[in-house]
Amino acid sequence: MRLPYGISHFPTLVEEGYEFIDKTHHLAKLEAFENPFVFYLRPRRFGKSLWISLLEHYYGKQHAGKFEQWFGNYAVGSVPTPKAHQYSVLVFDFSAIPTHPPEQTIQGFTQQVKYGLTDFMDTYGDIDEKRRESILSHSEASVMIGDFFSAYKQHSICLLIDEYDQFANELLAFDFQNFTSFVGRNGFVRKFYERLKITTRQGIVKRMFITGVSPITLDSLTSGFNIASNLSLEPDFIDMMGFCDEEVRGWVHRMDPGRETEDSLMSVLRTWYDGYCFDPELSHRVYNPDMTLYCLRSFNAQKRFPKQMLDTNVASDYGKLRRLFQIQNPTKNYEVLDQLLEQGHVLASLIPQFSFEREFTRDDFVSLLFYAGLLTFDSPNGDQFRIPNYVIKGLYLDFLREVIGTRYQITSLLDTVGKAVLALVHEKSMAPLVAELERTLEQLSNRDFRQFDEKYIKLLLMSFLNHHKGYYLKSEPEVSNRYADLVMIPHSHKGDSATFVFELKYLKKSAANQLATVTEKGKQQLSDYLRSEEIQRLPNPVGWLLVFVGAEASVVMPVKAS
Repeated sequence: MRLPYGISHFPTLVEEGYEFIDKTHHLAKLEAFENPFVFYLRPRRFGKSLWISLLEHYYGKQHAGKFEQWFGNYAVGSVPTPKAHQYSVLVFDFSAIPTHPPEQTIQGFTQQVKYGLTDFMDTYGDIDEKRRESILSHSEASVMIGDFFSAYKQHSICLLIDEYDQFANELLAFDFQNFTSFVGRNGFVRKFYERLKITTRQGIVKRMFITGVSPITLDSLTSGFNIASNLSLEPDFIDMMGFCDEEVRGWVHRMDPGRETEDSLMSVLRTWYDGYCFDPELSHRVYNPDMTLYCLRSFNAQKRFPKQMLDTNVASDYGKLRRLFQIQNPTKNYEVLDQLLEQGHVLASLIPQFSFEREFTRDDFVSLLFYAGLLTFDSPNGDQFRIPNYVIKGLYLDFLREVIGTRYQITSLLDTVGKAVLALVHEKSMAPLVAELERTLEQLSNRDFRQFDEKYIKLLLMSFLNHHKGYYLKSEPEVSNRYADLVMIPHSHKGDSATFVFELKYLKKSAANQLATVTEKGKQQLSDYLRSEEIQRLPNPVGWLLVFVGAEASVVMPVKAS
């Protein structure tokens, strides 16, 4: 099997024999949709660029002779839609625009428009060289496309725009002033889309498909570009991008790992990469395609999981998490982080379209995390959100550790925590990790301890343990009708890797006389968990009881099943 990890050019995928999960049945639904001008929003690395390439090669009239080769084996091959190969296709890709310094953003945007127009003119011709040079000589993108469309009035154009908002997302996170000036009333972005609206009214652009991550610029564009429908949450288009469970299992089954291994592999894939829900009624969840292909590629080639379950390319994309939390009101944003990691969900109303002419609210921030793929729907009412999978949870925990290190100026936190976690995993020694916990807790002020309890100890411990990417963490999993505090599970059950089960207790210094009672209770709870059926199914369970009195770990002991 050739898995198409990183492949975003549709003809290459087909001609070189890569696997393809057929989504071409959505073409008929797109053409049947009442509005030919649409937006579609999905997180980074969700297959948007591949879909744009598919549309380009399906609708481009110059590709008609390749229809059978490229589409013959897929759903649309047996029943082509009426609009197949009926257009001159114009493509703009705004995924690689620099955002600093500000003048480079304008130049980069204009240059990407110029690239798209140049490719179109190279493909379809129809104008002389003098007119071509005149079109490309304009310094403003809106003027350039206005001149271009006046020269190509005789064409029926399908316009495709990939990552329309990427540069705007970057600006929003670290250069809010330029963000508002660029996309606001007189900004160059708004002028560009106002010009596109005019071309649709003139009948030159017949169809339009625009991808992006979030609707952060839709509000600024609305008065100048109120012609497009947002299909992102429409039930008929929920799975136009992303893999469903049945599709992933189909690939896994063809790898022929054996039934037991197949079930185990699917369980791991669900934990790490599944869980994205763009349907408030929760009827359909999808896997992140890039993350899934990254893991399956390793298993397909080597019959084992990758050493790092988090793709470094994805990690760099979501590294912008830090910037998101700095938008407008960091203190309130961090409260959302605390609630997510403590309770597993947050309540909010999804904002369909952001407006930065009013106060940036908690709903805005939660919605921004949703569109970025950092949260997903978790209630039929669409008002509760959770972390979609363990990849994203791991990113939050890494971010929490970074915040702690920065806030309390513990500059060596990353190095020392890493060594401490390795000591636990390889030597079954808890002492170095406890020392790091105590060192960090001692930095907390008396105010931080005012409402302090074991939940905060657990969050801190989780952020430290997440340093080891060969494990994933379950907070309060159900064990024999009760809930263990924390379980650290190796993603590969081969070898002598251990499962670590933690029971955490916390006492204020004023309640230190209860230490013996609390310790005995914790030992019994942990012992019960260790002999439960749920824990016994995991590889080599090891129990640790930690009882903190204030910032000091007064009890640190291994516990065995009684």
